[in-house]
Amino acid sequence: MYMNYFITQRKQEVMKRMTEKNLNEIKRTILYVEDDPDDQEIFREALAKVSPGTICCVASNANEALLFLNERDRLVDIIFLDINLPGMNGIAFLEMIKNDNRLKDIPTVMCSTANDEKYIDQCKELGALSFIVKPNSFLEICNILKRHCAPDFAVLNR
Repeated sequence: MYMNYFITQRKQEVMKRMTEKNLNEIKRTILYVEDDPDDQEIFREALAKVSPGTICCVASNANEALLFLNERDRLVDIIFLDINLPGMNGIAFLEMIKNDNRLKDIPTVMCSTANDEKYIDQCKELGALSFIVKPNSFLEICNILKRHCAPDFAVLNR
């Protein structure tokens, strides 16, 4: 109950400071960590449709993603992270970034083809913002991205 109150208060304060105009001017950046080139392409197309101003950066594995994050001065606004990656899997990568003081506050959405309660619980414990089962249709992907890429989403979920 208290947590919801504080989140609501914070959201109201942020929204008072930000007008619709400057919310839409914020250039949001997403990091999508996914090894499948087809999934990467579909994600980019869906993101371009629902949030045209959002910059989508893609890493094919956890090591590439970590290198990308460590080379940037400005952090990404949100990470979409596949669980089944070559080398270090997504759960190990999530644990690594949540233990890094610089990266730990980046909202991270875990993605998997499996709706496995074990994975869901583990990701939640490690600090993932949410867990999504990879959808089968372009429309479903667009709807997921609409929810996670709203202009105020990254600001309010830090």
